[in-house]
Amino acid sequence: MKEVLSFLKENSVMRIATVSAAGKPRVSIMEYGMVGNSMIFATHHGSVKDMNIGDNPLVSVSVGGTPTYVTIDGAATDASADEIEAFNKVLYERHLTGLGSQLYSGRQAKPYDKYSDFREMIRSGEINMKYYKVVFYTAYYTHGLGPAKIVEMR
Repeated sequence: MKEVLSFLKENSVMRIATVSAAGKPRVSIMEYGMVGNSMIFATHHGSVKDMNIGDNPLVSVSVGGTPTYVTIDGAATDASADEIEAFNKVLYERHLTGLGSQLYSGRQAKPYDKYSDFREMIRSGEINMKYYKVVFYTAYYTHGLGPAKIVEMR
């Protein structure tokens, strides 16, 4: 379990699979943050992912790429207020660095050029986020050739 958590903390982009009430699968690429040993992510409130999770909280998440990657089967649950605050801090730090370099270079892209702070995008309502925590059930850790190492995470 330790190597799986360490790998997740070293990365920030995942692919998440959800399923609609009608059984239609959907995979999305998105950012996540580790808050302690918990994977937290946010999506726009009312998005397809948000609706799918509302219908069926079971998810499958994949992080990394060949030759090393982790796939996790679990469930998406509501993140706590403390987890949301910690996750937003991670996002602010990641994105403010990028925003600062865009401002300095004069290459800041719309529609967010009116914001000098990522927090303001959320406060303004420009981004209406729904926050989730992935409850890990089973992880499949693949490194190099051979079968994945199966790690029970509960």
